[in-house]
Amino acid sequence: MAGTKTQYQTDDQGYLIGSVVVHENQRRPGTYLEVPGAIDEAPPALTTGQGARRVDGAWVVVDPDPVVVPDPPTIAELKTAKQDALAAKRWLVEYSGFTISGGLLDGTFVDTSAKTRMVFDTAHRRATENPLYEIRAFKSGRGAFAMMNAATIILIGDAIEEFIQQCFEHESNLNDLVVAAVDQAGLDAIDIDAGWPT
Repeated sequence: MAGTKTQYQTDDQGYLIGSVVVHENQRRPGTYLEVPGAIDEAPPALTTGQGARRVDGAWVVVDPDPVVVPDPPTIAELKTAKQDALAAKRWLVEYSGFTISGGLLDGTFVDTSAKTRMVFDTAHRRATENPLYEIRAFKSGRGAFAMMNAATIILIGDAIEEFIQQCFEHESNLNDLVVAAVDQAGLDAIDIDAGWPT
C-alpha cells in the first residue's frame, strides 16, 4: 500500500500557501509524487496574522502589515465637506421650483429649471419694455399651455428672482453657522435640509 507524507507548498515568491498531502510513487517505492513549490521542512509555528516565507533555503516568519489608522479629519476638512453638501442642497432646491403664495397666482407652481429661467429672463425684459408683450403658448407642464400677458410675465419673473435670492440667503445663513462651528458636534447640529423656500 502506497504511503503518504505532508509537505508545505509555497507560491512563486516563496510564501507559504499551506500543507499538502503527497502520495508515494507506486512505480518507484520510497519516492513521492512531486507538488510544485512543496518542501518537506515544516514552517515555524505562527501566530494569528503571521505568514511564512522561504528565504535562502530557510523559513522566515513574516509579520502582518501594521494596521494604519487614518488621522481623523480636521475641523477645516469637516467644514469644507459641510459647505460642499450645503451648496449641493441649495442647487437642488434652486432648480426644483416653487409655489407662489398669495396674490392672483396663489398656488401656482413655477418651474425653475435652467431652460425655464432663460425663457423668463428674456420674456421679463421684453414685458418690462413693452406692456403689450405676451407669450401666446407657454408650456407649463405635460399637455398644459397658457397665454401670459406682460403683467403675468413680470409677476412670475419677479417671483423667480425672489425665490432664487431666498435660496442663496438661506445658504449664506447656514454657511455662517458652519464657519462659526468649533467641532464636529457643532457641525452635525446644523440641519442643511430645513428652512428652504418652497
